[in-house]
Amino acid sequence: MDILLAAKDSVVVSLFSQMDPLGIAITVSLLVVSVYSWSVILERIFFFRQMARGFWEFERIFRKSHDLKEVSASLDDIPPSPLSRIFKKGHALLKDSLQLLEIAGSGRIQEPGLRSGMVEMQIDLLKESLAICADEEAASFERRLGVLGTIAAAGPFVGLLGTVWGIMVAFHSMGGAGTAEFKIVAAGISSALLTTVAGLVAAIPALVSHNYFIQKSRQFGARIDDFNDRFQRLAGHWLVRAIPAPRESQTRAKP
Repeated sequence: MDILLAAKDSVVVSLFSQMDPLGIAITVSLLVVSVYSWSVILERIFFFRQMARGFWEFERIFRKSHDLKEVSASLDDIPPSPLSRIFKKGHALLKDSLQLLEIAGSGRIQEPGLRSGMVEMQIDLLKESLAICADEEAASFERRLGVLGTIAAAGPFVGLLGTVWGIMVAFHSMGGAGTAEFKIVAAGISSALLTTVAGLVAAIPALVSHNYFIQKSRQFGARIDDFNDRFQRLAGHWLVRAIPAPRESQTRAKP
């Protein structure tokens, strides 16, 4: 009972009850948008926390071991992350390339220039595939951030629209009633300003979180680029070692 009485005496409820239908529709829409933006914010917070954990675990394993097979075998014990998925893709391509280059090393391809060209071609293919995979993973960082940006940009203007409309209705009502008492003017304007408040309530968290998530996306993107560079250098080392002189029969290590 006390809660109902408090709600009845609330300033927000009182102002909301004095709105016209359009003002009510705008305010309710902004509140719904605000709830939705918070759902996006919470989902992105959870997402980036999972990503941070997966990045840290993978980088720890990758720095500790120089054996790609050992790194690949350890991936099942850590949370999935863009780095682990890129590594799986790159490792699979590297193994395929080594199998192809073994044919050249078996003596079927005698020209050193041709063998070197095959190595360069496989390295370029690996770089291109890793770049595509990195772009796909980086796109997941900015998923739904456009929604937050739109809410942050449009929320205040939608609220301002409701306020301007409410003020117009208030002055029109006063003109029709033939009175300009301060009490009536203040009631109409204060009620109209509620839509601006609703717009700011929706826009401010969306703006702050959007900028924060964009910064996190760039940080993770930079870490992906750094990993790609390290993996490409390591893969290039393995590919160059894969082709010794023709007819050489020594055993070669594989990643």
